[in-house]
Amino acid sequence: MEHIKAPPELVLTTVDGNLAERWLESSPKHDTEFGRDEVFVNLKLCQVSVKFKVDTGSQANMIPLKTVQKLRPTVKVEKSKVTLTSYTGDKIPVAGRCVIPYKDSQLDFYVTDSTHTPLLGFRSSQDLKIIKVVLTTNTERKDPVDMYPKLFEGLGCLKESYKIQIDESVTPVVNAPRNVPEALRGRLKDALSEMERDGIIEKVDQPTDWVSSLVVVEKPSGKLRVCLDPRNLKVAIKREHYQLPTIEDIVSRMSNAKYFSKLDANYGYWQTEVSYVGHRLTQQGVHPDPSKIEAVKDMPQPIDKKGVERLLGFVNYLSKVIPNMSTVTEPIRRLLKSDVEFEWTKPQEEAFKEIKKDHHQETGTEVL
Repeated sequence: MEHIKAPPELVLTTVDGNLAERWLESSPKHDTEFGRDEVFVNLKLCQVSVKFKVDTGSQANMIPLKTVQKLRPTVKVEKSKVTLTSYTGDKIPVAGRCVIPYKDSQLDFYVTDSTHTPLLGFRSSQDLKIIKVVLTTNTERKDPVDMYPKLFEGLGCLKESYKIQIDESVTPVVNAPRNVPEALRGRLKDALSEMERDGIIEKVDQPTDWVSSLVVVEKPSGKLRVCLDPRNLKVAIKREHYQLPTIEDIVSRMSNAKYFSKLDANYGYWQTEVSYVGHRLTQQGVHPDPSKIEAVKDMPQPIDKKGVERLLGFVNYLSKVIPNMSTVTEPIRRLLKSDVEFEWTKPQEEAFKEIKKDHHQETGTEVL
């Protein structure tokens, strides 16, 4: 881990509306380590030095069982029925609960059966004066358009030209032009002229190997959306191999986030866009999109094995909020076996009803 000199103050979050700002100030009384995205503190517990990650977004303290075993016999682990849920919605196995003395304080910890880094939550970090929250008021509202004018002008371009690589072994296809309604032709010509003027397209007045059909769609605003239908060209395009980050990779970096902004590119269908759908990011964590939950509730009963595959493929998205997902869906998955004929009976119907229950309302336990 790369350590940097601790700044006097670290920005925690900005509160919009009343323009109050919250700042996180570190305490010089503790052995604190600052990384680029993380803060750690070393606490001496029962004569043993333990390194904790300071997580101001966590509602609880957490320590692995393996670490607790080094503190015995001073520390005893008691049973606990509490369920811990990470910011990504994953269940964290809880082995029990314990109280660990530290100076004049008694720190409550959930003991986990895992190998993660010990975690010190917001309340204990504040009680031990490891962090201090300072409220200040900013009376000036700055307009982001004035602050970043280039972001709000034109379409934006890549810094370098990008060349699409074509597989030469694929036979080129020249598609015939599609008919455009007479009522749209004048507006289409204006739209093409504007696109040419903005550098989006350029005229080609010589033979080419590939020709894709034009697609013109009238938007609710009355403007035209002009695109190509490159279905044949797609077969010949050589694609770069890049592994997109999962939703878990993304949200794990947002544990302290409180405010989220959804930005849309201007004329995004002329640009490259990647979106992560199906999840709602909140201050309390990541939850399934309510529209996806409703879609599961409205799904019809499968009538064949293809329907079973569609059902299981969709509900797999809900595996984080449906306890024992594999056990619940087992009667339905059984129908996909090659030696089993499709027959929807009582076990499948009960499993189907269980999937459609609103499990999201049942998982409101502590979020880390």
